[in-house]
Amino acid sequence: MDTFQPGSLINTAQAAMHFQPAISVIVAAKDEEKCIARTLQSVRDQRYPVELIVVSNGSTDRTARISSGYADRVIELAEPSIPASKNAGYREASGSIVAFLDADSPMRPGLVGETVRLVNSGYAGGKARIHPETQNVAGHLLFWYANLSNKLAMEWGNTHPGSPQSGSGAYIFCTRKAAEGILKSYGSLFDEGLATMEDVDFTKRMAEQGSLAFAEGGVSTSVRRYVKGRGHYLGVFLRDDCLAYLNPEGKRRQWHR
Repeated sequence: MDTFQPGSLINTAQAAMHFQPAISVIVAAKDEEKCIARTLQSVRDQRYPVELIVVSNGSTDRTARISSGYADRVIELAEPSIPASKNAGYREASGSIVAFLDADSPMRPGLVGETVRLVNSGYAGGKARIHPETQNVAGHLLFWYANLSNKLAMEWGNTHPGSPQSGSGAYIFCTRKAAEGILKSYGSLFDEGLATMEDVDFTKRMAEQGSLAFAEGGVSTSVRRYVKGRGHYLGVFLRDDCLAYLNPEGKRRQWHR
């Protein structure tokens, strides 16, 4: 397991001698004992030292116990809340870059390095491409649309401040400076009053802090939430994106509990 040493990460392999910012990866998980080990191992397999924090929220299985074998820190919360879990993880993080990774979405090789390169290029944060773990044509169509929507929304937002954001947030990253700017404006990174779409809302908050990037390396994500009784999920995505542009405040009210 890599040992995290904040403030001492220098990439001597590159002629440019760019400073390698310390990066913290936060994984919020509820009853994820079947997939958490694979996801956490994918973080440890990155060729870059990472501070890995797992926030087990409301878990009744072995999620926390399994995570302790991979993570630098495991936080246990009684309440099953994704926004609250991500906020709790951030409070414990010490990296100059902070990333939020879904528990069922293993990183592809090189994603952390790509994240650092994008931040070194001046981006305040961003998201990553999501690759569906399925051979189903409908699943690939859904994720093609989600990736396209994600990328176009961020690119448009970079030149049109205040524009709506969209797409899945299986992996989101931002600089410490951007995160502190969000805290100053909103009091928390993620809105704990939201039952869903906290990642989309957070992306909009990030966009207020600077330009956003799309990491092509991405993650491989489970399609369980999209196929389990949700054959109409692509239609829901399309509907929500239309609402985001036509009536963004109305869409936001739908996300609240």
